[in-house]
Amino acid sequence: MKYERLKIKKITDSPIFRVKALLSLMTRDYAVKIIDVLEKHDEGLCVTDVYIAVRMEQSVCSFFLREMAKYNIVSSERRGKEIVYSLKKATLSAIRGNIEELNFLITKEK
Repeated sequence: MKYERLKIKKITDSPIFRVKALLSLMTRDYAVKIIDVLEKHDEGLCVTDVYIAVRMEQSVCSFFLREMAKYNIVSSERRGKEIVYSLKKATLSAIRGNIEELNFLITKEK
């Protein structure tokens, strides 16, 4: 019997890989700090305000904000010369809810 080679997309295109990358991002200390700061400012903050509040390098802060925007956790809006980032609370709430549900599924007694 001949085996046919399966056509598989790049692993980075798979949903499980994207979820893994999202969870990896969400568990980084800097991301947690950025989320905490943005949760307190509904109007949003520019990168400068965020990196000062969380005490990190501007380039690191910008990187994390871009990554979080890629996963729809934050939105960005240009206001004059600044880009203001705000938290997408519905997305964050959905992510947290799914994490809680997964935690329940993997920890419940068999």
